[in-house]
Amino acid sequence: FEKYWPKAIRLIVYVDEFRPDFPIDPRIEYRLFSEVPVHTDFLLRHKNNAVARGLVPTPVWKDTCRQAGYNFRFDAVKFCNKVFAIADATRSLSGSGVRLIWLDADVVTHKSVPISILEWVLPVGEHISYLDRGRYHSECGIVGYDLRVPEVRAFIDRFASAYSEDAVFKMSEWHDSFVFDQVRNSMRDK
Repeated sequence: FEKYWPKAIRLIVYVDEFRPDFPIDPRIEYRLFSEVPVHTDFLLRHKNNAVARGLVPTPVWKDTCRQAGYNFRFDAVKFCNKVFAIADATRSLSGSGVRLIWLDADVVTHKSVPISILEWVLPVGEHISYLDRGRYHSECGIVGYDLRVPEVRAFIDRFASAYSEDAVFKMSEWHDSFVFDQVRNSMRDK
């Protein structure tokens, strides 16, 4: 980020703990997950819940997951991090022209990023952009949100409440991309 991203871009990074080797750049803000109350509440409710961590096989598990003893599709605890980070960042961002681009932590930049790429990620006039994979769940490693649009903020609130209200456990999969699709489809007319 320091080397390749435009100077006008601000980065918010959610972490479990601060480390002395984090880059010091005025464009980077570090936030602790422990300071996001809904995240902390969800983790406390499910810290000893092996089902919510994708560790207890159900009849719908594939044999490979059953043998491995883990299924990411049912690890709500792991995937709530992203959802609560997006919701927290959204609450703190206001003003005209505010757009939020989510990047998973494993996204690596290898060369300079022109500011115009943000319009490619979230084209003008689009409310939410994501990587559609047809009949498979969306890829949500990079998602754009136009926070100027009230329905987008409502979408993010619903996305987060699926976890904070434990509604996710009534869905057929519990990872963020599946939940993203369920909420998006429920709000398609908006």
